[in-house]
Amino acid sequence: MKTYTFFEDSGHGWLKVAKKELRELGIESEVSGYSYATKNFAYLEEDCDMTLFVKAFEAKTGTKWDSNVNMTVKYTDGQSGVRRMRSYEGAL
Repeated sequence: MKTYTFFEDSGHGWLKVAKKELRELGIESEVSGYSYATKNFAYLEEDCDMTLFVKAFEAKTGTKWDSNVNMTVKYTDGQSGVRRMRSYEGAL
């Protein structure tokens, strides 16, 4: 079972995923500029990019996301530090 961290503030949320996983799923070039990144991780915005990842994950594993994943939520009052990271598009 895999574990992921979901970062959330009052306005939005992002799933932290290793960039290596995006490459393995073949979706690294499909992630939008609404997501953020560090050297090794992408923070996938919750609406489109997280959905893209979940669908690719399910296709690869052949099972539903909820049955294969533990998700930890880190909520921040105000703005999450994720918002200060570089845009995913600029981090490719």
